[in-house]
Amino acid sequence: MSGTLIGGSAHQTRNGYDLRELLVIATDLTDACRLPPAFRRPKQLRRGYYADPPKIALCGAEGDAVTDSKNPYIGASGEAELKASVVAFVDILGFKELASSTGEGAPAHELLCRLRRALRESFEHIRYHEKSSNSRDPDLYRVRIFTDNIVIAHPIAQDGEMELGLLFTQLAIFQTLLATHGFFARGGVAIGEATIDEDIVFGPGLVKAYEVESTKARDPRIVLSPEAEAAVKTHLEYYADQTDAPQTSEFLVDADGQLFINYLHAALLDDEPRVDIIQSHKQQVESQLSAMLNQPQIWSKYAWVASYHNFFCVQNQDQIPSNLKIDMTQFTLRPRLLA
Repeated sequence: MSGTLIGGSAHQTRNGYDLRELLVIATDLTDACRLPPAFRRPKQLRRGYYADPPKIALCGAEGDAVTDSKNPYIGASGEAELKASVVAFVDILGFKELASSTGEGAPAHELLCRLRRALRESFEHIRYHEKSSNSRDPDLYRVRIFTDNIVIAHPIAQDGEMELGLLFTQLAIFQTLLATHGFFARGGVAIGEATIDEDIVFGPGLVKAYEVESTKARDPRIVLSPEAEAAVKTHLEYYADQTDAPQTSEFLVDADGQLFINYLHAALLDDEPRVDIIQSHKQQVESQLSAMLNQPQIWSKYAWVASYHNFFCVQNQDQIPSNLKIDMTQFTLRPRLLA
């Protein structure tokens, strides 16, 4: 694999980096054979991303598992330490109800297999940059799964733009791939002290991320805490033309003013738009809208996803066929006669 570093203008710098143009381009990721075909070749990555990313090490997969000997939260004493971090807490929408409704036996086993396939495919991407390019350096972050909850924490090295950018890309791909398997996620992203080791996930950063997910996310969206939102807006100021900043494609502002991750943008990260992923997303949303017609409180959450899906299609109509929009007239809630 080879990578190209571009930049070098007279723009203002911080920590030795050109804040407006310094980018690492991953020019050849096709030999990352452990990745599925989707999203193998991200076009453009933020400063600080690896031009030659390491091979993935998946816990429970073939090869060596990621171990805590490389845990970025382990200090010189050998104990986990609290560090300033960007933290995501993600929950799979309606998973508890789904697990309860399937009961036991074959239906429960089928649900487990579906979830396992979805998580396995999604986590291949989440773990893509987990290991440092230098075998002696600590890994970049840690991931922990608790049934239907996922926690990702990145210690912040400098101003947090690289860590936030990597996290947002991971979450977008993770949320998109889960949705194509019929699982929709919501979550929160926060900035604060946190630590993760083999025994514990702890810290005010985790509490903030959980509170944002439980009080602000509401719909299948991953939203930002006030501190994370402020950091994103600060990073936007690094760019001479903010419309060219990566943040402008990573986020949308919802009707309530809340920033959320524009996760379907992940379908545009390949050399060619992944129309098949948009098609699969459409089918899964329509399936949920149809299934939840008699449960308005849950139906409204998938109506939000449908609205977002259609907005994304319109905004990217030069790349996405118009027939991939969702026709909401087919899924309108209506009263019925008593007899």
